[in-house]
Amino acid sequence: MVSKEKSTQRNEHFIDTASGASIYTVEKRPADARPGKAVLLIHGVGAGYAYWDLDIKDYSMMEYLARERFDVFAVDQRGYGRSTRVDGLTVTGEACADDLKSVIDYIRKLRHVEKVDIVGHSFGGMVAACLAAKCPEYIGKLVLMGCPYKALNQSFQPIAAELIKLAHDGLPYAPNPHHLTIHQFLCSYEQDVLDTYK
Repeated sequence: MVSKEKSTQRNEHFIDTASGASIYTVEKRPADARPGKAVLLIHGVGAGYAYWDLDIKDYSMMEYLARERFDVFAVDQRGYGRSTRVDGLTVTGEACADDLKSVIDYIRKLRHVEKVDIVGHSFGGMVAACLAAKCPEYIGKLVLMGCPYKALNQSFQPIAAELIKLAHDGLPYAPNPHHLTIHQFLCSYEQDVLDTYK
């Protein structure tokens, strides 16, 4: 499948992991030539691969990087999108990093690259840091965006505590209604982008 501009090609992969989970991975690459580098984009809580591939204006990070000659991969982490559904208590930085080590191995073999650059946003940044620690020999550059690094933000602690309680109570998914009020916490926003997010 070739994207709208026909300058990039889109592929889908289901990558099996050592834990038995299957990780849905979307790839965008230059349509007319071999890319120079591979990069893996890792989303945070409440998102999925589409966080990196917004079909609005020119906001697709995947499209941008592919046009810049990168072979770009973005995943639905375990429990998200088209990846394997799991017990929410297993969605930890370490478990997700183990899954993504399988994704890194797959990308390296598929595209014949020695190293893969990784970018993680928010919780995805924590996963990226764990992943870089697990297999530093296969990671090129590491980019962390909006990643907690010392402690959980105090304003998020009650929300996290409630989500953990729901998981312990056996709820098969964690409700995430923050998108309904997100505009109250933003200094400014573009209405069409906010509408897409909601």
